[in-house]
Parts: sequence; structure tokens; C-alpha cells
Amino acid sequence: MKNILILIIFTFSLNAKADLASSLSLRSHIEQTHPSLVQASNSIKLRTTRGIDQKDSLFCWAFATANLLETSFLEKNPNINPKDIELSRWYIEKAVPSIYQLGTAIDALYTYSPQIGYVRNSEYKRGTHRTLNYTKFLNEKLSPKELRLKLIGDKEYWSYAISENQSGWGPHLDPDATEGKKSFYLSRDYLPMLIKKSLIKREALAFWYDEHIVTLYGADFDANGNAIKYYIKDSYYPYFYEATAEKTHKIIIEITGVSNLN
Repeated sequence: MKNILILIIFTFSLNAKADLASSLSLRSHIEQTHPSLVQASNSIKLRTTRGIDQKDSLFCWAFATANLLETSFLEKNPNINPKDIELSRWYIEKAVPSIYQLGTAIDALYTYSPQIGYVRNSEYKRGTHRTLNYTKFLNEKLSPKELRLKLIGDKEYWSYAISENQSGWGPHLDPDATEGKKSFYLSRDYLPMLIKKSLIKREALAFWYDEHIVTLYGADFDANGNAIKYYIKDSYYPYFYEATAEKTHKIIIEITGVSNLN
């Protein structure tokens, strides 16, 4: 029994280190470390909540999804203080086998959160192991599922997979996705426009690369309307950084955001 316990702890430790390594790998590929030579003509920077550490969990997908929902709500309610709507990233553990469960943003939106909803961060801490009947959200008393509906509203989120050989709907590109999840396949050439349209609609996106998912919540554009820099929110400290748009376009494997962007 002791050997089994040691193996479990060792496996969890490896998983946590692997996810942190993926986060660092992504950042090293895209972070803008020097000032851009192209001057920004326009900027869209959506509001966000503070960064929160995913620690040794494999919940980057749940963290990125919470970021999306918080940003969307803040943009539609400009007088709201971000700290007043901060969601618990850990409550989703009520619907998944453990905090070491892999998943995608689409899973968080349409597999797990429909089962248990969302609650305020101040009301549920990691490993509490209790289901809440109600959560207080901006002076409203809501069930977790009612809060989920309030956050998502009538929006529909899609997974967009980048491919030069396939178009339209197909199996979700991320092998960590739960059974039956789909992605809408499109060419990499369309990716910059997809991101721009989403930000114009005041909606953030979550994208996947190297086993890690982060949130894209803003961009600087040149005089021709082309993105030159993106604003990224991660679930590892220091949480926020700026990324070169050209490099970001090259490495994105899959990206999740709202549909109906026309």
C-alpha cells in the first residue's frame, strides 16, 4: 500500500511539472521580449479578473474557461468590479474524477459545468468536497446552475481547429476532449480574422498549444488593422504577458470562442 501511495504522489508531481513545463514552453515560443518595430494604431484590451495559480492540478482548461466567462461579463457590465465576479476554478472538481483530470474549454462549458454550475471564488476552495446549493453573485442569490446560465446567456461557444487539409466539423482536435466533442476546422490563414472578430465583439478566446491552454484577451493592431501583439492570461505566475501576433498565429493548434462572428 505504501508503494502504491508513493507512486500516486510521484505521478501527480510529474503531471504538475509537465503542465508547468508546457506553460513555459508556450510562453517561450510567443512572448514579445522587445518593443515592436511597428507602431500600434489601435488597441483592444478586454477587462479581466486577477490571475490565479492552477498549482499542481491539470485544470488549465477550467481556468481558461473561467477567464472567458468573467471577461465576457465584465465587458457587458463596465461598472462591475472584477473582484466581485471572480469564479471558483476548483468547483468544477465536483463533476470530474479529480483535479488531475484532463479536458478542454469546450468540456468545461458543455460537459462539466452543466452538471454543477459555477460559484464565487470566495465560496469554494480547492478540495472542499461539498456541493453548494446557492452562490451570491452581485447581491443575487443564485443556484450554481443559474449562475452558469447567467454567464453564458444565449451565446454558443465553438472549438476551432487549425488544419490545411480539413474544413467544417470533425472530431475535437485535442485528444484530452471528452467523447463526442467536435471542432470546426479552418485554415490558419483565417485565424487572425477569427481572433480580431472575437475581440471586436468584446469576447476573449482560449487557445491550446503543447498541452496547455491560455486566454487571449486583447490585441494591438497596426494602421492596416493587422494584429501585431496579443495580451495573454495564463494560470501560472506571473499570469499576464504580451505575445507577438505572428508567432502566436503559427503555434495555435485549437482555439475556443463564441460562434456567429459575422
